[in-house]
Amino acid sequence: MPQENLTMSADFQVQARAVDFVTRFTRNWEHLQALLGIMRPIRKEPGTKLYSKYAEVSNLGVPPREGEKVNYTKAQVKQKEYAEITLERHAKAVTDQAISDWGFDVAVQKTDDAFLLELQNRVVDRWYDYLKTGTLTESVGTFQMALAKAQGKVRNKFKAMHKGITSIVGFCNIDDAYEYLGAANINNVEQEFGLNYIKNFLGYSVLFLLSDSELPKGTVIATPVENINLYYVAPSDADFQKAGLKYVTDGETNMIGISIQPKYDTGESVTYAMYGMSLFSEYLDGIAVISFGTTIVGTVTIGPDDQSHSQYGVAVSTIQGADVAVSDGKVTGTLKYMAEGNAITDVWGAGHFLALKFTGVTASGATSVKVGLDPSQSSGLVELVGEEDQTGVFKINNKDVQKFKLVATNGATSKTMLLDLSGLTLQGAGA
Repeated sequence: MPQENLTMSADFQVQARAVDFVTRFTRNWEHLQALLGIMRPIRKEPGTKLYSKYAEVSNLGVPPREGEKVNYTKAQVKQKEYAEITLERHAKAVTDQAISDWGFDVAVQKTDDAFLLELQNRVVDRWYDYLKTGTLTESVGTFQMALAKAQGKVRNKFKAMHKGITSIVGFCNIDDAYEYLGAANINNVEQEFGLNYIKNFLGYSVLFLLSDSELPKGTVIATPVENINLYYVAPSDADFQKAGLKYVTDGETNMIGISIQPKYDTGESVTYAMYGMSLFSEYLDGIAVISFGTTIVGTVTIGPDDQSHSQYGVAVSTIQGADVAVSDGKVTGTLKYMAEGNAITDVWGAGHFLALKFTGVTASGATSVKVGLDPSQSSGLVELVGEEDQTGVFKINNKDVQKFKLVATNGATSKTMLLDLSGLTLQGAGA
């Protein structure tokens, strides 16, 4: 019988699997960094806040008469909070029964691959949503014109800021790209770690081809590589080891920590992942979002629901305070704890809820306006078009991670709005 605490070959296999996961994750990101033109990921302390910058001009000066001094126009650079970099925890479990039925390579290795890809996509998808809020916007006729216009707007903006550009990265819908590529008889699309892209295409160092869920048809986005950074919090920056929580890391960048542990009581092999990463473009007005085609989507306004209104038989004044407001891409104010037994909690359970109303849905001309929390805990985004009462109530599970999301679509054109929820105050139980 082996001695107690003796290190066995199975221990080395588990450790090697954790090292392999971390190594592949890091190499994938190093490759993506090279494609995006990021020199090196920037390490930040936990809780660091990222701010996007944009210019605002007001009080345009009146042209002077002959001999008079020129009146100044007020111009200033403002900043908007984008995100707080925090460590996220995720886990994936495989049962002993699944290993018995499918074998190790399928049940464990294949699910490791899928888990790794999902972690990568989580970071990239958040960035795609952020890119859609870029302020250099215009509508043009064709895909090729949109690519050219996006690049021109970006170059003009950075030249005006006296900032140099080495290259520009673009993003478009994969169907739009293949329609153009088929007509142009071009076939040099590459694929790696779940991303499709073309190098050196019509003035872009890289043009990424995205799915419908990532970027709807009829939209092109562009930004310089100088406006792209990868920030991360290292799992080793927190005192987890003092608590007996040991993660395998890369050693140099430490972008992710992995621990693989058996759960004998349930017969599971559990892969725990901890990471905190954010792709970020500092200048919102350095991101061009160009739509093409003839369909235009107007603006849908989001605001707090009226205090006197009722949601699922509960007065809005019972759900949230009169101080709830939507401004500058943020939702602020007080949400009240809703206990079991209320009509709202019959479906979603007790917690804090946000009641909103939406105006301009019909006037926007959109054929679809979907709203909800991202990430969602259940139903995902819900449709507003066709609904008589264009209000909604949404359960807030994590105000520091979740964003409120609105996607308005008409044909090939789509607009996305993201609202930060971290400024909300949760009152009562569970806060």
